[in-house]
Amino acid sequence: MSGTTGVDLVIFRVGELLCGIDIGSVQEVNKQLDVTPVHQARETIRGIVNLRGQILTILDLRRCLGLPSQEIDQSSRSVVVRHQDEIVGLLVDEVDDIVSAQADTILPPPPHLRGAYGDLFEGVYRQQHRLVAVLGVERLWTNEPTNRSN
Repeated sequence: MSGTTGVDLVIFRVGELLCGIDIGSVQEVNKQLDVTPVHQARETIRGIVNLRGQILTILDLRRCLGLPSQEIDQSSRSVVVRHQDEIVGLLVDEVDDIVSAQADTILPPPPHLRGAYGDLFEGVYRQQHRLVAVLGVERLWTNEPTNRSN
């Protein structure tokens, strides 16, 4: 997340954590969440959905971050992201905003945020009175949640 230009971020909540993801990776945001559970899938996979004829895996970001899962409600959303040739839905508690962040307002994650679940973050966005943990989409693919200790 370096350079003199900025990046547009989709901001969302996962539990009490405010997160952001580069809008360039976001294909769409869906409110309709008719998730079919997949038995014996790893715990971070909430299930699958049929999105206009395409079957998508839905990752529960709460579980990816070591938080307990919760029921899908009216504010829950699926943020559909693309990484290389793969598309996956990220189950989030609520979508908050879309913001344009200048490069100098996105800082490296602090050392204590690294490891365990912090390795999913590529930076921290400083926005007025709040901080947003910026997720790296590619890190959802490269970090194997089943190898983490609780």
